[in-house]
Amino acid sequence: EQKAQLGYIHEAGRYLNTLVNDILGYTRMGTTDLAINLVRLPVATILARVEALVGQEFTRCGVDYRREESDADACVTADPDRMQQILVNLLGNAAKFTPPGGAVTVRWAVQGRQVLIHVADNGPGIPAADRNRIFQPFTQLNRDDNAARRRGVGLGLAISRELAQAMEGDLTVVSEEGEGATFTLSLPLAPD
Repeated sequence: EQKAQLGYIHEAGRYLNTLVNDILGYTRMGTTDLAINLVRLPVATILARVEALVGQEFTRCGVDYRREESDADACVTADPDRMQQILVNLLGNAAKFTPPGGAVTVRWAVQGRQVLIHVADNGPGIPAADRNRIFQPFTQLNRDDNAARRRGVGLGLAISRELAQAMEGDLTVVSEEGEGATFTLSLPLAPD
């Protein structure tokens, strides 16, 4: 019983730490120049780092995770920490909003001078009226089907989009309500 209680305390502490870090990170973005260290990064390498961080979340949520390597050697010009932050947020959200037994798929492809990294889930999708709103700070969709989905302060996607744009990329979403969502992180293709 004590171990269970300590587990709840640990989880609550992690949750509060995430909230505080999100708020501080967002506040800093608006008041200081964002430090971006652009380097050449293989997409597969950064995804392996992210998967090590969020893999247990998929297991805990009962969601199947798949990676499809279409352009296995593709490299982007990005800040490794910022790119990791965006992908952790996208994969964490996908795990959280996909029902148990569902699947999340990551794939990427080179398109012109950009690398498009797609994170697709088969969760509840996003209503058309909310698709642009989800990138605004402190915005959360109200869903009654799972209280855990409402956790957070609604900054993850706003911060992720600003970080992507600071690296000369973008973060967009395509979704149909009831049919899942696909978030696409676009970043500049690294020159050979």
